[in-house]
Amino acid sequence: MALEAPLVPRQPSGIRGRVGAHTGRLLAWIERHPKPTLLLIGAVVLVTGLASLWLHPPSLQFNWDNRWWQIAVHLARGEGYVACKIIYFPFCGPDNQVTAMREPLPVLLFASIARLTQESLLAAAATGVLINLGVMIAVFLLARELANTSTGVLAALIWAAYLPPIRVLYGQVSGDLLAALAITCGLLWFVRARRTHHQSAWMVAGVWLGLAVISRSAAIVIALALTTCQIVEYVASKQRRKLSPQPALLFTLAWTSIITPWLVRNHIAFGRPVVGSTLSGYYLYRQNHQLGSDNYLRFAGGGEFVSVIKEMIRRRPDLTGTENEAAMDVVYRGEALRVIRSHPVRYVELSAFRFLMLWFDWGVKEVYRQQPTTGDYATMVQHGLLLVGGAIGLRFRWRRGWPLALSVAVFSLVYMAVMAQMLYIVAVVPLLVALSAIACAEIWARARVR
Repeated sequence: MALEAPLVPRQPSGIRGRVGAHTGRLLAWIERHPKPTLLLIGAVVLVTGLASLWLHPPSLQFNWDNRWWQIAVHLARGEGYVACKIIYFPFCGPDNQVTAMREPLPVLLFASIARLTQESLLAAAATGVLINLGVMIAVFLLARELANTSTGVLAALIWAAYLPPIRVLYGQVSGDLLAALAITCGLLWFVRARRTHHQSAWMVAGVWLGLAVISRSAAIVIALALTTCQIVEYVASKQRRKLSPQPALLFTLAWTSIITPWLVRNHIAFGRPVVGSTLSGYYLYRQNHQLGSDNYLRFAGGGEFVSVIKEMIRRRPDLTGTENEAAMDVVYRGEALRVIRSHPVRYVELSAFRFLMLWFDWGVKEVYRQQPTTGDYATMVQHGLLLVGGAIGLRFRWRRGWPLALSVAVFSLVYMAVMAQMLYIVAVVPLLVALSAIACAEIWARARVR
């Protein structure tokens, strides 16, 4: 009886086979040479950023109205942490312009740049390119921590192709990219601390997340959520004697120490505590004042809200006209909660609808009489793919990846509850990029096996 020939895997042929072979060799080279590849991706980020600034230099008028740069310039001139925008705070003026509209870390950074460069807005905007380069490196390190080096390189490449920094944020002097860097580094060290159990790692994670909070105050929900999870894990553990509460204490001490000076400053400046920004009450009222109308599932622009503020002042005899930002924040918050309590179901519906505003800018540009561009639609597609990729990447790494998923979830929820548009979510997109890179690597590995 003749022996049967051994089964030999059939090699793919044609264009598909050649593409697969070339791709395999390219990925193998990247895995062997991650540093040159990362340097090349970094060069692409820098060149793209500088080209964006060259073609679309930052607008002084926009950045002055946006208040980050205005406060920074006042600070650099020695005039204090001041600003006045009557559309937000109708009683502000020369004697009432102490502000907490914008968080301090970006303002301090831009104030230093303004002082060193004779108030060069272009130099401040160029700093955003360098910060985004830092985000790319942090994304690489986070994906490598969760998977391996080649997955980290892929994550860096995906972030380099992410459109909002290139299209919008390079032209804005704001805290969004700085918050993205701090959140990504904070989560990187948090995941590393859970793996190594080193006390220093817990403290570094807390410091980075504290810096995130004083860049974008919404990041405080990430720090609170992670702290709560660590405490719950300690309390619920059946082996409590082996599980120390020290990591949670060190982590909490680190991030609260970073934000405490800002809280103390606000209490001294306004006579009452302000956690984060004095604009939170304004935005809560503005984005929910329409709940009593039939057309409530929408984004509310600042222009339409001017008449609402004027009407509120007319019916509030208790307002003296000398209220500072913190006092008006309390007034706005009270008015917003009154509307929300009157229409709780509609508020839940509107908050859920804001998911589309937050991740896809759904209906936001139309309020300002603009139409979405091709770049806007491309960003929507990117966000959709990253949400799917993040879910796939998390499937088999829940034990290590849950801090990333939790951070994206709570950060999204806090904006959905108050005010939502696409740029607000950029700060946590690097976490989805890391998970999506893991998903892409796993899908490619399975395809090679098949």
